[in-house]
Amino acid sequence: MTAAEKNGGSKLLGRIVKRPMLALSSRQFLLIVAALYTALFNLPFLLHGYAAAFETPNTSITFLVALPLLLFGILYLTFSATLWSRLAKPVIGIVSIASLPVLYGELTYGVVFDNDMMRNIFETDLSEALGYLSVSSIGFLLAGSAATITALLSIEIRHQPIKQELIGRAASTSLVLFLGLILTYRCYGEFAATARNNNHLKRELVPFEWIDSAADYWADRWIESQQAIVVIDPAPKQSGHPGSLPHITVVIVGETARADHFQYSGYPRATNQFTEKFE
Repeated sequence: MTAAEKNGGSKLLGRIVKRPMLALSSRQFLLIVAALYTALFNLPFLLHGYAAAFETPNTSITFLVALPLLLFGILYLTFSATLWSRLAKPVIGIVSIASLPVLYGELTYGVVFDNDMMRNIFETDLSEALGYLSVSSIGFLLAGSAATITALLSIEIRHQPIKQELIGRAASTSLVLFLGLILTYRCYGEFAATARNNNHLKRELVPFEWIDSAADYWADRWIESQQAIVVIDPAPKQSGHPGSLPHITVVIVGETARADHFQYSGYPRATNQFTEKFE
């Protein structure tokens, strides 16, 4: 191969890499992302929602149709309000890749990534966490991540001038909100009954639940870091009692961590940093 041929091949490859295969407006991109999150990432929620609906007497066809449409509307409204300009693709990429283990965990093990799960994730020793990995989980995460990155690199989002963008998004979100309100009104009783009798369903919503739980965890950690433990009495003594019986105070302390997950027992992570000084 001559130098000219190599140079021509390099230029062609550069054009292929630099030029996206699909050009979308921002609203088209948001519609596709909302549909993907509805049909794929929230598949466990829809399956369990339908299972709960079929157990409820007099479930209507309207409710079965309205459930995914209302979820789609909520996702579109959320993405439309938060994803702007050049941040749209990176944010969606990060959130989607982070949502893959959530989807795998819900489909494979039926676990939900709520506050307790987030605390377990962030406070579990790395070597212990790696024990939960398997060939199927690694393959799922790698394939999903590769598909996400490839799809985003193949898309060019064409944004309009800010004024037109605002007007367009306001119109589309207003339409989606209007349709969502109509669906909710038509099936309000069924939505209320399903939600009231199946409180666990809201914990399966992706990405809302895991993002909210992760934010709560780190907010709690920050609050805890600002609080100091005050020792009221370093050497407490039982006071006398005027009666014939002693005055007894019972203090009950509850902790859900296993004994081998305390620093006292040699656990490498700081699981009881506030009481470590009293060891």
